[in-house]
Amino acid sequence: MEKVLLKKFLISIIVVLFCVMGVKIVTLLQHKAQIEHSLATVPDFSLQTIEGTPFTKAQLPENVAIVFIYFNTECEYCFYEAKDITSHKEQFKETIFLFISTEPIENIVNFAKEQELEGYDSFLFLQDRSHTFAKKFNAPSIPYILIYGKNKELLIRHRGQLKAEKIISVLNEQN
Repeated sequence: MEKVLLKKFLISIIVVLFCVMGVKIVTLLQHKAQIEHSLATVPDFSLQTIEGTPFTKAQLPENVAIVFIYFNTECEYCFYEAKDITSHKEQFKETIFLFISTEPIENIVNFAKEQELEGYDSFLFLQDRSHTFAKKFNAPSIPYILIYGKNKELLIRHRGQLKAEKIISVLNEQN
């Protein structure tokens, strides 16, 4: 009799665990779908330029591809990724790069100078003082890259370092 009760109890626990896991999986899939939908086109955002002025989606130029790069100035992968992009900058004539960091502006400025990307209209360095970029753009790591085509539709999301050749390839595929 005790064995029968124990079996029923264990079966009940297993059924409950499967139900809980099922609900968690469904919730996770719904969240993932919601993120994919919100990133399908460039979402609204508000960041700060290294000059201290606001920069929003409305200021993005028309008919150019947009590459968002969420980075940290002390990240080795970010450093090499930016170096690689610098060495190919002539191939990004119809592309705007937005380098975004939560660090102090002086760190971001020093990084831009070190990478020889300061002063180019197609390379903007932005500060996320309110730490909203990671949440809004679902940035789970640094570096994190989103490439949007000229129509502002998402072409690729990438965690980690991405070579300039791959960015060029993704951008060329849209044409």
